[in-house]
Amino acid sequence: MNVLDEFKNYKRKFIQISHRTAILMHIFEKSDDDFEDIILSDHEEYYKQNHNINIYKEAANQFFKQFEGNECLCFVECLRDKCNEMLEEHKDKVQKLKPNKDEKHI
Repeated sequence: MNVLDEFKNYKRKFIQISHRTAILMHIFEKSDDDFEDIILSDHEEYYKQNHNINIYKEAANQFFKQFEGNECLCFVECLRDKCNEMLEEHKDKVQKLKPNKDEKHI
């Protein structure tokens, strides 16, 4: 499939975050040297100077900052519920991969 076909078949919808506001997120994935780094976390000097910064916590904070105060609590609650659902699914998958303590492995 060529790039034009991928673009034409791409089904993205706006995400409604309040009764008056919608967003369309852009996801960037760093791959080799396709574009400039958008995050400093993979640079050794960044970690040397900021080793106590949790990049994922900061990313979550930035996610909400980018709503610029336009989110509604209903959206936040639904987002929380979806996150909890994903975390439970992951927890179940991990649990299934763990060996059963009652089984003896030779």
